[in-house]
Amino acid sequence: MKRFIILVFIICQSAICFAQKPIILGLEFGNTYSTDDVCKCVFENAGKQYQLTDDMMDNGIHVLVFDTKDESIGTPEINVGLSKTSSLVTVMFFYRGSESDRIRKYAELVEKIKKNYPIKRMHIGSDVSSDVPNYTYKSEDGFSVLLYYGEDSIALSYSDTNAIDPSFVDSVVKDLTTPLPTIQDTFLGLKLGNSYTQTQIRTALAKKSEKVFDVDRIPSGYSLSAYKVSFGGHIWDFCKVNYIGDTTSGKIYSISFECNYQDYGYDKQEALELYNSFLNKLNEKYGDNDSDNVEVGKDNERSKLYLGSNNIGIFLHYERAKSKGGDWRRYVSLEYTHVDLLMSISESNDAEL
Repeated sequence: MKRFIILVFIICQSAICFAQKPIILGLEFGNTYSTDDVCKCVFENAGKQYQLTDDMMDNGIHVLVFDTKDESIGTPEINVGLSKTSSLVTVMFFYRGSESDRIRKYAELVEKIKKNYPIKRMHIGSDVSSDVPNYTYKSEDGFSVLLYYGEDSIALSYSDTNAIDPSFVDSVVKDLTTPLPTIQDTFLGLKLGNSYTQTQIRTALAKKSEKVFDVDRIPSGYSLSAYKVSFGGHIWDFCKVNYIGDTTSGKIYSISFECNYQDYGYDKQEALELYNSFLNKLNEKYGDNDSDNVEVGKDNERSKLYLGSNNIGIFLHYERAKSKGGDWRRYVSLEYTHVDLLMSISESNDAEL
């Protein structure tokens, strides 16, 4: 449910143009529908293999979730949102499948919606490590389209922001108008946004770690990693300093720390305790905003995003995932990013296409 609300947040803030509102699965924006009406439209237009799997109220939006047992890329989960007055608010499609299937489907969806809407590229929330651009469109009368490439699914939504309950929008506005804190931008003697030689970065890492590895080429520049790094009162398994430049020098755009644990016994509990410990420390220092807290299955994934007035972002993340060796492990990561610099890098990458 969090992903549904987060996407509606984004839709409320998207860019402005103009076009005709579409009819999606037989559902027309501006009309009112009962639960039975929505079910009939979905079953008739998406197929009888769909079932209504959830029916709930969240932040003034009545959400109906339709899904199938088939998790292939061609049968997306469907979410339909209705206002308190039963007006159609949004229709969302969540496409699943393997990464290769999702990349192909994403390219197909981009071309499809570009034919009908003047969509524009944007950066969304904490999805700062992805080289895949996201797209948004909003008409003058409040109709919005959003195409979002996430870690495990693609989201395509069509929404009428005018039909969203005012209290929901008020909560968004309150979050947006709250003054942002100034977030720390210097770590291990290295300042985000500044230029350093590779030797300077290696020296800074060496002072706080057991070992510094060779420089790696990554999609957005270069990366230097270190093992067993002391930071924030904890010994992290790895630290990565990412920069744009060449093998000899460059401008730092992110610094991240990571620990990984076995997926059972005390290790499993220790991973969550580490996440909660740093969550409390960061909340005390930069404020606790619940709307920035994302939980995807309390036992499997949690994350928190902090944004600063100085264009520095923090992403704290906890998840259960498979390692390169195929074993399930628990990962906790803490990443500091120079948001403007990273966005400019991504825009430069897009210009090459």
